[in-house]
Amino acid sequence: MNNEVEQLSHTLAWTCGMIAQSGPEDRQRIAIAYGEAQALVAGIPLDHGDAQPRIVACFAHSDTYRAADDIACVGWILTAIQERVNERDLPTGACSARWSDRP
Repeated sequence: MNNEVEQLSHTLAWTCGMIAQSGPEDRQRIAIAYGEAQALVAGIPLDHGDAQPRIVACFAHSDTYRAADDIACVGWILTAIQERVNERDLPTGACSARWSDRP
């Protein structure tokens, strides 16, 4: 994949797959993490309209949970995706480093 939209789509597909494969307890864990992520990003101001600080914070939390093999990482990635899409400026060119190393 060579552009951010494709990478973002790949990450969203992975996220949806993880949710679909999860049982009720894991889905509850994802929902709790999503709520925590939403609360965190609400307290991080946009940087001149750029959600980069919010997205980076979500990645950091997701990476921590993922390293511990904790399904909660999915809730954090879902929030990162939402923040990026809400910027409403997805490029059609080269891939942004934001998504190039995501699942």
